[in-house]
Amino acid sequence: MGLSTFEIFSRLLLSMIFSGLIGFEREKSNSNAGMKTHILVGMGATIVALIQVETNLIVKGFGPESKVGVDAVRLIAQVISGVGFLGAGTIIVTKRNIIGLTTAASIWGIASVGTALGMGYFNIAIIGTALILLSLLFFKKIWIVQSAEYIIIKYITNDKTINEINKSLEKLDLSYETVRWSTSPFGHDLITTHVFKVNLSTSVSFGIIVETISKIDNIISIELSNIG
Repeated sequence: MGLSTFEIFSRLLLSMIFSGLIGFEREKSNSNAGMKTHILVGMGATIVALIQVETNLIVKGFGPESKVGVDAVRLIAQVISGVGFLGAGTIIVTKRNIIGLTTAASIWGIASVGTALGMGYFNIAIIGTALILLSLLFFKKIWIVQSAEYIIIKYITNDKTINEINKSLEKLDLSYETVRWSTSPFGHDLITTHVFKVNLSTSVSFGIIVETISKIDNIISIELSNIG
């Protein structure tokens, strides 16, 4: 006797809900893989696990005298290893930064949750989903890490302008330092490009810096970069 239609439907429905919760958080964080991706991964893992469960039940139905055997975790192992390739596709590597590791980990985690649901281990799936959400939603609020960024300011060369820029950054109570600066001709004027290394935080965002610096005369542009 295999799984009932209700059991199959309920496990897939729970997989969709749990995967959607994780995917919704990732989508709010502007991740490459959002709600739909997580739901598809989670439900796909659940389907494979359901196939494994059904196969085990069919083999058991042959009776103890049957010589037919089945590896109870072979399909599941293939799912967990295969999802790693999908997660790797969400990771973006630049010269000095790696983006997407959290999303890759959440995809791998939701595949495990889907597998647990498909196998009928509801307590593992519920606790696992709750702890994954806890880590995604609350840990980043508990541990606020200041990130070093580079602000590139271009302005018409003028001693008064650079003094005003320094004063503005100091008023914002920012920890900053000049990385480099250069001057180049532009028509009848000279354009100076100043690169500052700053530690942004939740209290002082890039938008606040732009709003403050743009009030200074002779400012041409203000850019944010993670590469100095």
